[in-house]
Amino acid sequence: MNKVFDIGKFDLDVTLRDAALDPNCRPTKRMLANASIGVEPFDAYYSARELYETLQGVFQGLMALFLPAMPTLPKAHRGISIPVLEG
Repeated sequence: MNKVFDIGKFDLDVTLRDAALDPNCRPTKRMLANASIGVEPFDAYYSARELYETLQGVFQGLMALFLPAMPTLPKAHRGISIPVLEG
């Protein structure tokens, strides 16, 4: 279901600049906000998504290499996950 909202002129860079300078935001979110200033919104979204998927794949590949070689790890420590990028 696609909806189109007519919001008129909207400067996304102002919102991104606020997020980039907010000390309460995580460093990951601030870094993505800084990298997205001046970029088309769809390009910024897909670039961030591609970065997330790449890091997730690298991390899962590393886990597949090292976890079978370490059988002494307690089961509780095997549930390591990558932090999710929030918008």
